[in-house]
Amino acid sequence: MPGSSGPGSMCRLSRASRSAPSNCRGAAAASAKRRADLAGVARALSDLLAAHLDWSRPVILFGHSLGALIAYETALRLEGSGLVPAHLVVSARRAPDVPTPQPLRHTLVDDALLAELARIGGTDAAILAHRELMALLLPAIRADFTLTDPYHRPQPEALDCPILAIRGQDDAEIGEADMAGWEAATRSGCARWHPAGGHFYLADPPVRSALAERLARLAAAAG
Repeated sequence: MPGSSGPGSMCRLSRASRSAPSNCRGAAAASAKRRADLAGVARALSDLLAAHLDWSRPVILFGHSLGALIAYETALRLEGSGLVPAHLVVSARRAPDVPTPQPLRHTLVDDALLAELARIGGTDAAILAHRELMALLLPAIRADFTLTDPYHRPQPEALDCPILAIRGQDDAEIGEADMAGWEAATRSGCARWHPAGGHFYLADPPVRSALAERLARLAAAAG
């Protein structure tokens, strides 16, 4: 389940160009039109997973940043229908009971939002400085923040499946205390992992490999 907070989730760019690639224009337009309704996204996804996954085998839900919230809400709906995932893995996202700090990013003017993206990291400075390209991408980025920023569950509903909560050691977006509340979101235990890197630690191939190994071990243990 995808994350948010940067144009890298919409198209792969290593440096800015004079004009925005057509695939980025299309991706930005499609993303900006997505429903600003996280519950609706989770409801649709849970219906899809319930219908098309083989639930006789272990099912692990993984979500990074915004994707972690979608994975959690999807797991709640799956369990409500009697389908319990083997594990929920939440990455780089504060716990449901921790509100997003003010000011909410989807309300920021463009220059302030660009500064926030630079602070979080994970996006080439040349891309952020490319005004034409960012004019195309900012509506889609703002749409992601519209989904994630207002989210808050003061009393999280507990899952039956266990949780693995992951935070990069140098994450400037999510503090260690922000992750603690995931323990209250499960009745089956919450483990923690702190790989090297920041909010976008997944960009590091060795860390991705280590994550894949952890997921494989979780699946084998549940199998």
